[in-house]
Amino acid sequence: MLTAVDHWLRDKFLLQTHIYTMRLPKKVVRGLKVRELPESASNRYRYRLISNSGSATDKMVKKLDEEGLMYVTQVIERKTALTPIISPKGGSVLLLVFWLFSFFGLCFGGFKLYQNLSSNEVFIQNLSESFDIFTESGRN
Repeated sequence: MLTAVDHWLRDKFLLQTHIYTMRLPKKVVRGLKVRELPESASNRYRYRLISNSGSATDKMVKKLDEEGLMYVTQVIERKTALTPIISPKGGSVLLLVFWLFSFFGLCFGGFKLYQNLSSNEVFIQNLSESFDIFTESGRN
């Protein structure tokens, strides 16, 4: 189950939009990288515009529509060192962090409780007396 934060992290750091077109518009939107593709018989497009931002992609698509240019968009997931951290297989990074903090918080709380109770002499005396009563009742 992915949360809204997980979707935002993927959109911000992993997903990239490629826009393929035959001709460039009069003005390319700021934030796009323009790559010229090699000419071949199998290649239908001449330029690839690479966008890491959804807003820049939207502006560019709007501009291409206004100028009547043919284009195709493709969303890909970049291969980065952050990929296994941001998008772990079968889970949400936010939920994973939540459960890790919960586990460590419970361990720390249990350790502090043990530390406080073991330093309280009255508690230790009552515990040892209770244990003695419990073991004596089993012998009768």
